[in-house]
Parts: sequence; structure tokens; C-alpha cells
Amino acid sequence: MNPVRRVADYVSRHGMRYTLRRSWEKVSERWLGAYDRVWAVLAPTEEELAFQREHQPDAGLISVVIPVYKPQARFVRELCDSLRAQSYANWEACFWNTGISPEVSEALSEAAASDSRIHVWHSANNEGISGNTNRAIAQAKGAWIALCDHDDLLTPDALWRVAECAEREHPDLIYTDEDKITEDGRHATDPHMKPDYCPDNLLSSNYICHLMAIRRELLEEAGGENSAFDGSQDHELALRCTDRARRIAHVRAVCYHWRTVGASMSHQHLDQCLQASCRAAREQMAREGYAGSAEPCHGVARLRYPAPEGCSLRVILTGSGEKPCLPWPGPIAWTAVENPLDFAAVNRAAAEAREDFILLLHKSVHGFSPDFTAELAALAQRSYTGAVSPTLLDERGRISHMGFAVGGPAVALPRQLGLKPGAGGWHELARQTHNVGAISLACCMIRREKWLPIPETYQSAMAAAAWCASLSAQGLWHTVTPNATAVCEESGLLLTGTAPSQADAARFRRDHPDYRDSCWHPYFREDKGDFRLKDVRALAALREEERRLRGMKS
Repeated sequence: MNPVRRVADYVSRHGMRYTLRRSWEKVSERWLGAYDRVWAVLAPTEEELAFQREHQPDAGLISVVIPVYKPQARFVRELCDSLRAQSYANWEACFWNTGISPEVSEALSEAAASDSRIHVWHSANNEGISGNTNRAIAQAKGAWIALCDHDDLLTPDALWRVAECAEREHPDLIYTDEDKITEDGRHATDPHMKPDYCPDNLLSSNYICHLMAIRRELLEEAGGENSAFDGSQDHELALRCTDRARRIAHVRAVCYHWRTVGASMSHQHLDQCLQASCRAAREQMAREGYAGSAEPCHGVARLRYPAPEGCSLRVILTGSGEKPCLPWPGPIAWTAVENPLDFAAVNRAAAEAREDFILLLHKSVHGFSPDFTAELAALAQRSYTGAVSPTLLDERGRISHMGFAVGGPAVALPRQLGLKPGAGGWHELARQTHNVGAISLACCMIRREKWLPIPETYQSAMAAAAWCASLSAQGLWHTVTPNATAVCEESGLLLTGTAPSQADAARFRRDHPDYRDSCWHPYFREDKGDFRLKDVRALAALREEERRLRGMKS
């Protein structure tokens, strides 16, 4: 697609306002160093690195495996420099070098000669990225296997943070946050502050990506990388490993710089990579026991679980009004509750229900997309799913609800508010089925047997956050889908346009003092759910608190 057509397509999908905002952010990153200033705050200080060198976690050997195929020799040297700079000492690097370039081979030989922890194997046989990675894995001796690309960089504290997490949490898989660096290495860009493990996010795309470290036993059980998925081989491996892992840990710190190189596989063969990613998602659905599908759609994976057959539905309609016409293949039982905030009446209606699914629906919700309820039920039927929300739109056709971020002074922040439907938003998340901390009671579906009573002491729609927190405590994830949409005119239940209830906010903190939204990063702003990072001063305060908790010097 030519540049003009690409820009026009982006504007039509995202809207002019969002396009201008993202353009300014990109210009600020690339030319004004906006994220460079943020990274200067987030990067480990010399005092931190000194502390880490003196306090080595007991995590065993970490093997960094790197398949090498025709990178620039400069990139390889810079990667080796970043390995030698690691504050964690117990590591090895396993380079499997193919398609051999004399300059690259020389750079690797020099690196191996300078540090006994760097090992290099040369092969004239290129087996593709998965095959070459598996060759490197076969040579590795570590308790942990960390995957790394041949032209990227690790931050100096990357392996120390992985090791500390391994020692503290005893997980089977660890992943970190990441950002990108320009090809010339001059600027950091595009930070990806990730959620903790979210199964729907991972099914939709490989948000785990870099840096990912896998316990050797788990990797051997999963079977290594599969060449049939080259282009999205790490996504397919992450799905197989998380499916088997007992515990998955997220290091909430940028530990990996992904270099934006135009010749990379992900840049040159986007469609091939997405096709492989969709096949990986289909296989994961099959492992869950569903004959689901995943197909490329506007650059992302469109997930389709089969709708449950022969199931019944109870709709609890809140607010006075006529019953809407809902697209449901079977009979629908209805219960009307006059006051949407009469949670005791809602709970009585749910307790009396005998149907398979319960749909909470405010009377103002209308304009349902085709297969609206079937889409929600298809997601709600899964064993690990709590409440499922559609994407709700306002009268202008912009997003008014796509889940809540839970925490901060307001307790529940609407995510993606005002975004145009079909826009990608933060790392294309708004076009993917994904998990959120909480959803609105204006419109959501849940399997009847998973129902928990809505806390009746709350006087506002903030009760949704408390209800979802209780469901999360049962090990359930809440899901938002962009593939079921409706219009909602009741802003109160969406917590838009109304001041938050201070009494309910205080009540939530008392009821859930240790709750943390695993789908929301602590580096994001607390006044809006638009995925913007906190300002430099606030981030600096967070980093200082982290150092204090670890006993580090300021």
C-alpha cells in the first residue's frame, strides 16, 4: 500500500483526532526525544547496578539463546556488549550462526574470545528461525532459557530482574516489558508496558514477546519451537508454555530494546506472520476443547469461539422500558429491575434464575450488532472467564465502554474512552478480544454458576469494580470483545461524565485493600484510562520507591 493510501486508511479507522495525537507522539519520540527522557528515568542507575552486582539472586544459570542470520555485524557487537554489561553474573549466551557472513563471524569470534560465557556455533545449514533457535537451545546448559533476537539489546539489569523474579516467585515462565530503539540506536521509542498474564490478550497476539525466559523443564515438556509457525514462532511457543505453566510472572520493567530494522521478518512478511499467529491461536482453542477459528482481520486476529448450542438466557433488564429485541437463537427469560442501582433486587433476580447465562442489560442499550448475545456467550462459556462485556458506543459512535482500569484515586477508569470503533489504540488492543480489570453493569454476560452477588453496600456504579474484584479472586478473567457492539446512553453506569463516588471509592479500598488490576500497568496515568504514561516526575517517584523497597541507595 502506498504511503498516501496507508495514511488515509489509518485516518478512516482511527479518526482524525487520534491520528493527530499519535502522529505528534511519534514525532515527539523520534525527533524531540520525548520517550528518551522517560527512559532516562526508567533506566537502571549506576547505584542500582552496583547493588545488583553485590546481591546476586540464587536462580541458577540463565542461557540466552540467539539464532543469527545475516544481521549487521555492528548489531551483533552491540548485543554482545549488552550481555557483558549484565549485572547478573550467572549467564551464558548461545549463538547459532548460519548463512555465514565473514564480518558477523568475526564479530562473534571476538566476543567469544573476550568472555568465556559467550559461546558460538557456526553452521552452513540455515534451518529457519525456529530450527536455528532449537539448535541454540540444544547447546544451552541453563536452568532458564531466554529468547533473544540477533539485532536487539538487553538492558544492563535485564537478567538480574529475571533471576530475582525466579528466586522470589518460583514461576515457570517470566516475561518483561520492552520498548523499541531506532535502527541507528539513537532513540528509544514505543514503550510497551504490559499487563500481567492475560489469556485472551495472549490468544489474540503475542504481547509477551520480549524478554521471555522459560524454565528448562517446561520448555522440554512443551517441545521447543515449531518451524511450521515461523514468523510467529515465539507466539506459538508462548501459548504452549503458558498452557502448561503452573505460574507465570511479569517483571514490570523495560528490560529489552527491540531494534526497528526494516529487513526483519516481522516487517517484511507481516501477512505471513499474522497467518502463523492465527494458526497458533486455533491450536490453542483446540487444546481448550473448542473448535474455534482465528482469521486475519485488518491486521489483527479475529477470534471466533463456537456459540454454545441449546443454552438458555436470563436477561435482567435494569431501568424502566420495553424489552429490546435481542439476537438469541433460543428462548429468553426476562426479569425487570426498576432501579439499576438496586443491587439487592438484581441479586434476587440472579439467585432465582435457572438459565445457563445471565445478561445484565440497562434499558438504554440498543443497536445490537449481529450475533451480539451469541458472541458474548461464546466467550462466557469458557471455564476461566468471569464477566464478558461488549464494546459500548455513545451516540456519536465513539467508544464509551471497553472495560475499566481498577485502582488509583477514582478506583475505576473507563479504558479507551472516545476512541473510534475499529481503531487500534494501545498496541492494537482495542481491535482484539482482551482482558480487563472490571466491566460495567450496564451490559455484561456471565454463566449462571459463576455468579457472585453484587455488593449491596455500594451506592453507585462503582459496585461493578467490587463485583469484578470478587470474581477475579476466584481465578476468573473478565473479557471485552470488539466483535459485539451496542449503543449505551446511560453514562452513570459507565462512570463517564459523572464525578466518582468518594464514599464508594473508600469502601472499595476497605473491601479490597490488596487488590491490584493485573490488566493495568502501574506506570499508566491514574486520571484517564487512555494508556498514557505518567509524567516524568511521577515515574521518578515510582522508581525511587522501588529502590527504597529493595534497600538501594537513592
